[in-house]
Amino acid sequence: MKRIISTFLSLALLLSLAVLPASAEESPRYSDTADHWAESSIERWSGYGVVQGDAGAFRPDAPLTRGELATIFANLLGLEEEAENPYADLNGDEWYAAAILKCTAAGIVQGDGVGCSAAAPVTRQEASVMTARALGIAPAEQSSLSAFPDGEQVAA
Repeated sequence: MKRIISTFLSLALLLSLAVLPASAEESPRYSDTADHWAESSIERWSGYGVVQGDAGAFRPDAPLTRGELATIFANLLGLEEEAENPYADLNGDEWYAAAILKCTAAGIVQGDGVGCSAAAPVTRQEASVMTARALGIAPAEQSSLSAFPDGEQVAA
C-alpha cells in the first residue's frame, strides 16, 4: 500500500512540474494583421493585455500616438496611481486619458507645460525619452550625438 501511495505521489509531483500550453485564453486575431511582419508579436502582447486593437482591427502600420504609447506603458508596468489632470488638451473622457494620467504620476509623461498632445503621433525622440523614464534610465551628463547625421536636430 505504501508503494502505491508513494508511486501516486511521485507521479502527481512529476505532472505538476510539466508545462502545459495555456489554451484558456487565446490571443485576439485582428482583421489587418494576417501575414504582417509583426503579427506574432501583436498577438502575443495582445494576449498579455499590453496592447489591444479597436473594432477587430489593430492598424499595425499606423503611426503610434503618445496616448497609445502611454497606454502600453501603463498596461506593461501595471500603473495604477493617476495624477490630477494638468493638461489643457486632455478632457478626461478620452479612451487614453487614464493611461496619460497614470504615466504622468509615474513621471513618464510630462507634457510641454500646457498640454500632452496625446492624439499626436509620437516621435522616435519622444518614445526614447518616455522609455528611458519608464525604465528609470537617467540621461548621460556628457553626451554627444555628433556621430549621428541628425544629431543636431535632437532636443535637449
